[in-house]
Amino acid sequence: MQFFEQQLENVDQGQAFIAVFSETPYNPNPLPAVDYAIQNYVNDNSYNAYVEEWLDNPWLKVVILGINNLHYDFDPDGYAVYQQPLQTAFGNAHLFVIFANPQIANPKPLLDNVVYHLVNNNSYNAFVELNNPWVRIVIIGLNNLNYINI
Repeated sequence: MQFFEQQLENVDQGQAFIAVFSETPYNPNPLPAVDYAIQNYVNDNSYNAYVEEWLDNPWLKVVILGINNLHYDFDPDGYAVYQQPLQTAFGNAHLFVIFANPQIANPKPLLDNVVYHLVNNNSYNAFVELNNPWVRIVIIGLNNLNYINI
């Protein structure tokens, strides 16, 4: 399994971290290994876990500790964005955390539009919480991250 972690900057209070867990594609049943690694990482801390939006990659999960501590730029159209460059082994990588106003009954069209404009024709991976359609995590350059083997 590969692991990436980075402390996030520009927080309003406390600390925040992103962690990416990527199990080998040779494991036919990756979820137990990924979930075990996440539990060891977060210990007893509260966290948010995200799966790929299209749910086609069970070998990969993103975890954010302290998501409420991040400083967001709010837009009058009903969303807020946090963004930060990520450490890479090569190339570039960038993180976006996008929140839609919880008053919006169906936030998917808004979030799709925001992602379209933020990624600016770059390839990206999008992640969601299974029961929270108002948050989307977007990473440009996921394969460029400075992973370590665990």
